[in-house]
Amino acid sequence: MSTRKYQLVGLLVAGILLMALGSGPGAAGVAQAQPAAQKTDQAGVTIPYSGQLNNAAGLPATGVYAFRFRLYATETGSEPLWSEAQENVTVSAGKFNLSLGSVNPIPAAALDSGEQWLEVAVRGPRESNFTVLEPRQHVVSAPADVPAAPAAGTGCVHDHYGEYWTGTENSTGLRVENNSLNNTAIQGEASNGVGSAGVTGLSLDGYGVRGYGINGVGVVGSSNDGIGVWAFGQGDYKEEAALRAENIPYNPLVSNNGIAGYFLNNSSAPTAEFDQSGSGRVLDLQNNGTGDGSGSGDFIIGYGKNDEFRFRVGGKGDFWTSDGYYTASQDFAELLPAVNGLEPGDVLVIGLDGMLARSTQAYQTSVVGVYSTKPGFVGGQPAEGARVETAPLAILGVVPVKVSAENGPIQPGDLLVSASLSGYAMQAGSNPAQGTVIGKALAALDAGQGVILVLVTLQ
Repeated sequence: MSTRKYQLVGLLVAGILLMALGSGPGAAGVAQAQPAAQKTDQAGVTIPYSGQLNNAAGLPATGVYAFRFRLYATETGSEPLWSEAQENVTVSAGKFNLSLGSVNPIPAAALDSGEQWLEVAVRGPRESNFTVLEPRQHVVSAPADVPAAPAAGTGCVHDHYGEYWTGTENSTGLRVENNSLNNTAIQGEASNGVGSAGVTGLSLDGYGVRGYGINGVGVVGSSNDGIGVWAFGQGDYKEEAALRAENIPYNPLVSNNGIAGYFLNNSSAPTAEFDQSGSGRVLDLQNNGTGDGSGSGDFIIGYGKNDEFRFRVGGKGDFWTSDGYYTASQDFAELLPAVNGLEPGDVLVIGLDGMLARSTQAYQTSVVGVYSTKPGFVGGQPAEGARVETAPLAILGVVPVKVSAENGPIQPGDLLVSASLSGYAMQAGSNPAQGTVIGKALAALDAGQGVILVLVTLQ
């Protein structure tokens, strides 16, 4: 079975055996992430053990798993000094907690060598065999003269590499404060390949990572070739988002011009990318305006390099731009009430009931335009939902139109009017009556019927 089926992340491995018998009273205080080993009635010890179990894709595992642990004196080979298997271990969003030695207490003799190697194997739901995770984890028993944990405000005597901090109290798991100006409380950096994370935040019912800055930045993630900040949240509401940034005025009496999030990118890649693999919306924007959009700020403002204005999406959904608006579509249309069964390219007239319908006569004066195939601008569209029993009437622009050569071949530049064939246009001939012209042909039709591009300009 592949050893890449699972990944253990952030295990308390380095220093996990510091609680070995005879290691001295100060040893347990150094690794503050977990309690010291406990003696058992079987003349052995148990060791609190917490970790993060991910699948091969790096995503947190969830379910009931079995773990097998073996302790060796060497990194490879040799016979195990101790072994046990624990069934029915609950893993929730990758997190698990257990005690080594709770099934088979660890003999004191197995901890006397000063260093050991821990092999972990995992068996997932509906799996029959254990998957051995490689390599073995190097663990070291602490000597008797290891100093106690440093007091608050002093430098830490060791690094925390590989530690996993956990708890069940209804409070903050780790809180670091730096009250000096322009300095950082926690800095995360990653530079060892895709998937490595500078800061990882995992939340089931709270905050994965929460940064609070006064005259500074709450959270900064820096990565050379990985992930600066990775946030994983499980929830159904905005308050349970994987990543949430807030900006609250420190002094409500003073105007606040801060921002909730700031993204800086010096590369040619996109500054931000949103990938929605489900059926939900990619992005929601919400301001604090009233129903008609008044009393709110803009949704988006775009600037150039030297703060030159580029475009703006206002609080009402209105739009401004300093340059043109470009689209592959070629006409302007209005949504108007229409009879059923109309098709793109139909020549349309307005009926006595005010409904759009296909033209039925040659030189019909009630002609109003063409059923738009792909409008670039549509008027009359509700902001939400869709109007029913309507058709997009092209009143200006370049539109594909059904045409007939019943009044002679059509050449580019010819004026077109409604034909006797329902929904079709034909060559107008000389001096067509005012109010009958649909527009000018942009292509030719020598015989029969077809569809050509027409510059719609009602005359």
